[in-house]
Amino acid sequence: MPALSFPTNPPLRLALTICTVSIASFAAFQAVTILASLVPLLRTGPSPVARKLIKTSKVKTKPLSKGLRRVYAGKKGDVKRIIEDDFEHAGKDNEEEEWEYKLEILTNTDRDGKTIIESGNINSEDVNQSCAPLVFLHGGMGSARCYDRWMDYFAKQGRRKVFSISLRAHGNSTRPPNFTHLTKASFADDLDTALTAITNLINPNANAKPSNRPVLIGHSAGGGLSQYYLSSTTVPTSSHTPQALILLAPFPPSGGAPTFRNWALFDPWFSFRFIWDGCDPMSPLSSPNLVKRAFFGDSKRLLRTSVKNSGKPEKEDDESVEEFFEQMNPEENGAWPASMMFSFADPAKVKSSVNGKVHLITASQDRLMSPNIMKRVKQAYDNVDGNEIGLDVVQGSGHHIMFDNQWKQGLKYVEDRLDSWGL
Repeated sequence: MPALSFPTNPPLRLALTICTVSIASFAAFQAVTILASLVPLLRTGPSPVARKLIKTSKVKTKPLSKGLRRVYAGKKGDVKRIIEDDFEHAGKDNEEEEWEYKLEILTNTDRDGKTIIESGNINSEDVNQSCAPLVFLHGGMGSARCYDRWMDYFAKQGRRKVFSISLRAHGNSTRPPNFTHLTKASFADDLDTALTAITNLINPNANAKPSNRPVLIGHSAGGGLSQYYLSSTTVPTSSHTPQALILLAPFPPSGGAPTFRNWALFDPWFSFRFIWDGCDPMSPLSSPNLVKRAFFGDSKRLLRTSVKNSGKPEKEDDESVEEFFEQMNPEENGAWPASMMFSFADPAKVKSSVNGKVHLITASQDRLMSPNIMKRVKQAYDNVDGNEIGLDVVQGSGHHIMFDNQWKQGLKYVEDRLDSWGL
């Protein structure tokens, strides 16, 4: 075998040298970034960027739409139940010590688990018997407010019970001192608490009838968490186990590494900014411009428009990224996505737990969970037993299907799939 030798041609030598140095530098910088991502684990309080965002965040104070109310799911040992609305939650200084944590839940149900009827054209008895309840789970940097538009739609429609969850340290839920250490397993416990409490609310006297078991709908990292939860061997098949799963641009069960590769490609300053911002998990979404590029399609308006200057009121579909940015959760931990970076869920167990009722919805302009990644997710589920799962693509939408201008199309895909399942 001839010995390998470095080219003697000067231009070629220079090109190879530059290429080698560039690759080595990039690899070294990525290694530094990975090590730097451990820094947030040393914190207990909000990170540097989060402290700034908390000052302007409206996630805790934005009024609820008519027909919706806020309750909390509390966990205390083996007890997991609904704690009633704000008047019960507030004003009891010792109550936080009694409950391990409390999770914010937005819902269109009353204290008896019946749908709050805002339209006089709907029969309440028919409403509470006809459709499976829906449980919405947000992704990273999100909260229960991520589903405001869909929740408002269902509240006005009045035909289905809906619940939107905020995991710990998101929205108005409890922020534990060890928030930066919480992983997918920690948040799976949150999801189990919420599902148990919700099921007990709407079925107080007996185990849930098959028609009353919830349909779980998870977005992004929440979609990944949903898959992890359903594929976990510690999750029993019980009255609160979801009967179907709809995944909105979810983390692939094989791991989210391709997603972060995509992020680094469309945001080349991702790593530099992360380190500059003190290794802050909020760094990649620390401004409306960054949020638009990561979460929304090309048609989404960046800045709010003054109604006075425009001469006409803003359309609901035209809500700006700037307004969305103000209601994002101002803090996130890096351990959650990091714990789902590589294979974390078994499609066979997920599919089995919901009797094959799995559906995917993606977006044509999703730069994070790109359509190609979602096709591979579909293939992983199809390969389990040869039975194909559905895949819908919301044309023109970015990653945040529930708030982009095409949110009604995403919602229609959800309703169509529920109808096809008879739920």
